Amino acid sequence: MMATSIAYRSHSARLNDQVSLSGRASSAYNGRKIPLGSPVQRPTNRTHKHRSITLTRATTESKDEEKPKKPAMAKKNAYAHWLANQPEELPSGEMLFTPPTDKELRSTSMKLFLQPLWKQIRWGSVLGVEVGSALSDSINTSPFSPDVTLPQLCSCLKKAAHDPRISGVYLKITPIGCGWAKLDELRRHIAYFRQSGKFCMAYMEVASEKEFYVAAACEEIYVPPSAYLSLRGVSVSGTFLRGVLEKVGVEPQIQRIGKYKSAGDQLGRDNMSKAQREVLTAIMESVYGNLTRQLAEDRSQSEGERTAEDVAGLLDEAPLDAAS
Repeated sequence: MMATSIAYRSHSARLNDQVSLSGRASSAYNGRKIPLGSPVQRPTNRTHKHRSITLTRATTESKDEEKPKKPAMAKKNAYAHWLANQPEELPSGEMLFTPPTDKELRSTSMKLFLQPLWKQIRWGSVLGVEVGSALSDSINTSPFSPDVTLPQLCSCLKKAAHDPRISGVYLKITPIGCGWAKLDELRRHIAYFRQSGKFCMAYMEVASEKEFYVAAACEEIYVPPSAYLSLRGVSVSGTFLRGVLEKVGVEPQIQRIGKYKSAGDQLGRDNMSKAQREVLTAIMESVYGNLTRQLAEDRSQSEGERTAEDVAGLLDEAPLDAAS
């Protein structure tokens, strides 16, 4: 509770007003009610010399009165309200191609016609891109770098879908060393390009699961008879250095936080724990399930109806050669 006292001291008059801040407080001054915060007018029938004003503010807190706390159910009710307003189906992340209008085609044709000669290409050209290495996320601006980054590759596919001079895309797939999330992003842009009605073909000489996963998103796949095709499924492994550290006389000191926090197991154990095996198995099953499902959908568009079980059965027959 707050209380404010205002004291006026002068040689000819004294005025002490106590102002309370509880409710809509007011101060009594010369028999009148003056709302708190209004300027106090000096009386005109008195003269005051050497008037000094001293403001004193006292703050008191009542122990028995506490600030009202928000109920514990407020956050739950807010979350329930937010959840009720969410759409029934979450966005799938698919990119939908919108055909350009006649006005946009005329505008694009005019811009292409006004381009310099060294930037012009023939109508009906095929865009050739080499896909491989780590597919870095950074935007590589150096013209001398031989590696194509993921943003550059996705941008080329989107632009080629709307460029009337491009009739198709040719992907030369080399060994890929990136994660599965980047491959999914690349496949999304390949599917976006194919929605434009242009052809998309892939060529590879050495391929494993990741290379074949990217090639399966294309309309056609070309593999020479001498190609090395290794489809054996998905596997995970771990490295443990406890035995090596014991031989050199090093004792690692590791503080474990939780059951599934297995980062320190690489130094503190010589085998895989049950918790780490459970985590890696769940990740492996998720990746393998998505791989077989996507391959079945891609091949069903060109080779008839396929299911994830059919693809899993084909992988179980490994190793396969190019003729298979």
